[in-house]
Amino acid sequence: MPTLKELDEEAYEELLTEIYGTVKVGNLEWDAGSIVREMDPIAFRCGMAEEPEVWLCDECGAEYETEQEAKDCEQDDL
Repeated sequence: MPTLKELDEEAYEELLTEIYGTVKVGNLEWDAGSIVREMDPIAFRCGMAEEPEVWLCDECGAEYETEQEAKDCEQDDL
């Protein structure tokens, strides 16, 4: 049975930083994800809620957009 991959706050913060990198002001530098999380927690949570679901094949660990695709992968692995 496929598993729905949960996106927690730390993972979403890392995702934002992967996409937008770091922000440098003078000699200081911050990760983009931590800036959004600290400066606008509502926008952070809304953005996290809008991330698409990811389903994992329990056999091989591959990620899929739908539960059916993950089920089909499990059948292929048998």
